[in-house]
Amino acid sequence: MKNKCVIRAGFVASLVFFMFVVRSHGTQIDPMLWEQLVTSADFVGVVECQVAGGIVAGYNVIETWKGTPHPGQSINISKGVNYWEPQFPITLCGSKFLVTAYSNNAPLEVMSMSSGGSVPLWWRNIPSDYNLPLWQGSAFVSTNKTAFFDSPYSDLDSFKRAVLGLISMSPEEREIYLLRVLCDKYIFQGSPSSGSQKPTLSPQKNILRSKIQQAKSAEEILRLLLEIPPDEERIKYQISAVLSQGGAQKTLDLLNNLKDESPVFDKRTRENTVSRLRYRLKTPDESSSKSSVDIKEPSASVLKLYRLSLKEGEKSPKFWDAFDTLTLHSPEDVARYLASWVNPKKSWRDSDQGYVLASYFAWKCGKDRKMNLEKLLKASDDYIRVAGAVYLTFEDEQLGMKHLRELSGLKGDPGVWAAMNLVRRGDKSAMPRALEVFDTEDTPGGMAGVPHRNLQLRLFVLLSNSCKASGMEMPQIVLASAARPVPVKDESLDQQAPKKENKNLEWWNQHKETITLCDPWLNELRKQKID
Repeated sequence: MKNKCVIRAGFVASLVFFMFVVRSHGTQIDPMLWEQLVTSADFVGVVECQVAGGIVAGYNVIETWKGTPHPGQSINISKGVNYWEPQFPITLCGSKFLVTAYSNNAPLEVMSMSSGGSVPLWWRNIPSDYNLPLWQGSAFVSTNKTAFFDSPYSDLDSFKRAVLGLISMSPEEREIYLLRVLCDKYIFQGSPSSGSQKPTLSPQKNILRSKIQQAKSAEEILRLLLEIPPDEERIKYQISAVLSQGGAQKTLDLLNNLKDESPVFDKRTRENTVSRLRYRLKTPDESSSKSSVDIKEPSASVLKLYRLSLKEGEKSPKFWDAFDTLTLHSPEDVARYLASWVNPKKSWRDSDQGYVLASYFAWKCGKDRKMNLEKLLKASDDYIRVAGAVYLTFEDEQLGMKHLRELSGLKGDPGVWAAMNLVRRGDKSAMPRALEVFDTEDTPGGMAGVPHRNLQLRLFVLLSNSCKASGMEMPQIVLASAARPVPVKDESLDQQAPKKENKNLEWWNQHKETITLCDPWLNELRKQKID
């Protein structure tokens, strides 16, 4: 198990300069215009959440503007994730959204990405019909919405008319339209984050912009772009961005047949642009092929060397390979290692390392699962003990729950994790302990507080589904600090008051006899044997 971020990076090497940036710590993207989202998405419409979820949630289709889902149909939609947040984006029952969703991998225009870490919640494989780009593709439908996807349209009806007008164009008309708006974005207008005032264009650029606006074909626009004087080094990256993001089949054909090089568009730039355009259009490169590789069980001598690397710990360069391989082929060695493992607590990255290590082992343990999971119950690290009990429920539910009841008394988040797994399996007596996750601030804050916030988000989802199943309103959850609210972009959580007394427990005591605890995703996760 490599301790690294596992987000798909996409084709990013060729475009090293962007003018528009969305940042989240170590990840930067080049956000798409609303026109790009609408024209490239497989489904555009209004949906309402019927099954609350983290990353994946269930929705009822209210309106279909583009695509095949009919109003009244149920679909699952997956949100984009990022190690630097959101790691576990949630949606609660009753929330309405306008979405631009994709049936395959949503586009991800990544500018840069730094290494993060493993996130066990990403190992779930909950089926979804559509997925959304990172930080894009979903907008609340509400009375106070000012704009949809940074468009100039402030109400749903006017935006709908604009969307329907755009998708009603012929493919050739849409291609020309997109090339024009992307020329404005990358070449003529600069960054929208720099303010509402547009930069003053030179006379030459004003003339060029006018010619592009009047162009009758993608070929004419391409010719105009390639005639731009190479006054700045970045111009070739801007042109590449326009063509790879706005072009369609006509642009691809033109680039493939392009023989004469331009001063601003050399052979390497053209090849990189074609590669990105093929990827976006889902046009395979016939020159590339993939071959399957059979994973064979290592020999006794290789396993012996891996055992030595495991014993050395993370200072060994082969440690992660050893951890991976032995988890599959000799898990008793890893179980013994984890039972005696002590968190080094050298940095914030170690705050939930026991949770990550033990969860991965418990998920991938290749032999004698019940026996090896029981070994974790005697570990010195609380997270590892709870992981053993959580995953033991998939092998022997009664035995696993017995240990979860014992471990729910642990201090801090390990005890909350144990209690939450009892609650999701219908044990109401564990709810007071689970609710304590809202009583503690996510100190020490920053990334070190993310595991705690993820537990809070998981309980929000569980409460939302339970309230819906019981025909009652979702409670207004009170957090430990109004100054550091749970970072959930969901209107049902907008109003949060400072904590004065345990209102959460008071609500539970009022409703515990009538509420039905409900985790609609549990059966699927039981099949996968993953938390």
